[in-house]
Amino acid sequence: MSEASSAHLVLHFDVNETIMIGDPAGGDTYDDSLNKILAKSAFCRATGPLGKNGACDITPTAWHDGTPMAESPPAPPPLQPGWTFDTPPGAAAFYKQPALKRAHAKKFADAGSPGAVYAAQRERCRAALRWAHAPHPALSSEDGAGTLLPAFYRTLDCLHRSGRSFSVVLRTFGSDLPRVQAAINAFARGEHPDYPEGAPGLELPAERMWRGRYDEGGRFSLQPHDEGSGAPTITDEAEAVRALSSPGVSGVMDHYGWWDSHGNDPAAGKPLWLTLEEATTRHLFFDDNIHNDPQDSIVSVRARRDGEAAAFSPLSGAQICSLHGAVLRRVPTMQPVLEPDWFLAEIEACGERLAQLRRGQAWADLLST
Repeated sequence: MSEASSAHLVLHFDVNETIMIGDPAGGDTYDDSLNKILAKSAFCRATGPLGKNGACDITPTAWHDGTPMAESPPAPPPLQPGWTFDTPPGAAAFYKQPALKRAHAKKFADAGSPGAVYAAQRERCRAALRWAHAPHPALSSEDGAGTLLPAFYRTLDCLHRSGRSFSVVLRTFGSDLPRVQAAINAFARGEHPDYPEGAPGLELPAERMWRGRYDEGGRFSLQPHDEGSGAPTITDEAEAVRALSSPGVSGVMDHYGWWDSHGNDPAAGKPLWLTLEEATTRHLFFDDNIHNDPQDSIVSVRARRDGEAAAFSPLSGAQICSLHGAVLRRVPTMQPVLEPDWFLAEIEACGERLAQLRRGQAWADLLST
């Protein structure tokens, strides 16, 4: 058994548009989200140098291959779900262009939007998500689909049946934890028709639901998600990591106000903890809004040298980008929608990449900072 596969696995999953389509609490309908997950993988031909956050001074009018957005080609330019973008120089993300995002992201594949050329891709995603069973109040959405992605349930089931030691931490900036809690608990009890055996031990109890908060000094703590829930307040960061790493499922409503007020700075995002010399526990964060941008990271990797007394400190944006595919993974959501084994494959691929990094100079450089 490899080092990566024998380590206790701590999987952090963002909720909205990573494992759940639709965000009623945040104002996005099911169709809004379905359109947005495609828009996030669309690229345009840049109209000049890219400014802050990848925006062009002049709104693009052509796709990345030069096809005018006003045309309807028989085969649309391929969507680009990868971390690196292999197209001619000068490509710009559709979702990072303010005018395009504002006008079209939530209606991306609708008639009248430039993204209407991707309507067939949207319908493939819709078909893959369609709930095939009788409605269940916790497992079904009002749109005839499952509350959570089939790929997410499959991941939980496969890990549970494998006997592997693992934890799941649900991470969100929104108010959707109670909705996800209901779905997870129904699955664990065996109420999902595809998994009637259930998964004892994977319930999300109230005492494992927290609000993650930074203080003015940038120290992170866990506070109860709801008063009277029985969740303890944990002010020591190392203790917080131990609590979230214990086998089972936890939920954290992360500190959006802190991240937003710091301009999306990598040091202010959802924390992910990395003890550099430890090989017995492996953390991996899945989120659709991880960007290949050293100035904009929704995940803040906080690292320390091995040892209980060492404090966690945020890595730089460039260091965080270098760890993509090892301890954090951007989720191009249309892929797990269409590929039920996508999360499982990425867990293994990221483990292999982490093992490679540990043997190389980049890891030695991290240890020296």
